Amino acid sequence: MNRPALLATIALCSTAAAEPSTEDTEVTHYRAWTLTADALSTAAVIGGILAIDGGRTTTATNVLISAGAIGFFATPIIHVARGHAERALASTFLLRGGLTAIGMMTGEVIAGRCDELFCELDAALLGAFGGMVVAAALDSVFLTSEVRSRAPTWTPQVTASRSGARIGLALTF
Repeated sequence: MNRPALLATIALCSTAAAEPSTEDTEVTHYRAWTLTADALSTAAVIGGILAIDGGRTTTATNVLISAGAIGFFATPIIHVARGHAERALASTFLLRGGLTAIGMMTGEVIAGRCDELFCELDAALLGAFGGMVVAAALDSVFLTSEVRSRAPTWTPQVTASRSGARIGLALTF
């Protein structure tokens, strides 16, 4: 074999790999996980509200409402565990923080002015709770889909060198 033909063969056949097609991927979602975490958090908050005894908070009220409020951060943790840190930030700060604040302000506006100290607080807390529920719903609808590759996949490979050619197969599973 002459030298130009050998160089052309090496240049053209250095490494060939099949490109993944759209048939190699599938769209999945983890909506059930996020909705379960948010439903448990919501149930804890509602349980805490129902545990109020005659207008006075009890230890059970404080524990349930605190656990429910902290539980609303379970969904961002699920996003991070699935490898979507940017979705966790969007879920935590934009959706949950922003809609909770908007709900709180809306509750205060709806309650109107009153003469007692902190009389708008109940309406503000109810609005914040509503904002958290809306954020959980939007999170589950828009932030839980992901594109995953189907397993197992294989890729043929060809490598040419001076001493010969190599043919191989790469598997992903």
